[in-house]
Amino acid sequence: MSHLLLRHAIAVFVFVVVAGLVGIIAHRPSRRASRLGLRGMKRRRAIEESAVWAQLEPLVRWLGVQTSRFVSDDLRQTMDRRLTHAGDVLGLTADEYAALAVVGGGVGVGLGCALFAAVPSLGVASLAIGTTLGAFLPSLLVGQTMKARQLRIRRGLPYVLDVLCLALGAGSDFTGAVSQVVEKARSNREVREELGYFLQQLTVGQSRISALRELAERVPIAPVRELALAVQQAEERGSSIVATLEIQAASSRIARTNEAQKAAEGATSKLVVPTMGFSMIALYFLFATFSWFEQHIMSGISGGGT
Repeated sequence: MSHLLLRHAIAVFVFVVVAGLVGIIAHRPSRRASRLGLRGMKRRRAIEESAVWAQLEPLVRWLGVQTSRFVSDDLRQTMDRRLTHAGDVLGLTADEYAALAVVGGGVGVGLGCALFAAVPSLGVASLAIGTTLGAFLPSLLVGQTMKARQLRIRRGLPYVLDVLCLALGAGSDFTGAVSQVVEKARSNREVREELGYFLQQLTVGQSRISALRELAERVPIAPVRELALAVQQAEERGSSIVATLEIQAASSRIARTNEAQKAAEGATSKLVVPTMGFSMIALYFLFATFSWFEQHIMSGISGGGT
């Protein structure tokens, strides 16, 4: 009886909290979402490529407008920077990113209530665990996307530098050399998108140094920052950009080789524990099989012989 009362009390509490949040949201001013620029293009492409996202996008857009009432400017800038580092994933705005966290938390509450109803011994901790996991799930997915994107750009950078050196050595200017990289780097979508955006910034009148700095901000990894700094120093000192890029290409290749070696060593160490576990399980089943064989087969043979 006490468990039943507790479940009803939790259900009423969750309903009151949700109703209160809905009422507060309805009476606060909202911000209008922007669909201009690169992020709008990513949104349109994601809608064209995914039928599921095409169905969910209007709801996410509406939730983003409603959630914007509660997102501070500092938090919005932080989330916007994180989305930029992840390659403007799905064309999401910072407000929509926050809305997904709220939705995830709500789904987590529902799952926590269901888990508590199924297993009352877990207590109210199931609600806290479900809410926390649901709220942080969008952040985890964006973080994984950001790491994978930066890894692909890091691996594709030596090829980019090689093509730039060849194009510049053949007489192309820097903008033409980058254009050739964009045309040829078809297998690396992340590199092609970032360099294409770099060319767009040059087209609208932004200086090369300023566009490179923005590229380093959008892709905050050491090789890209070093490339931007090296090109800037070459222009300021009047030295050859080709020589600078050749040095950067060699350095990037060495860094990629070291990274591959570390990854291989890490993979080897990670395989030790599973290998030991599978070995112990195999030995256990081997000894169990031998023991069963000895008890049943050998005893039957001995009994038959007597």
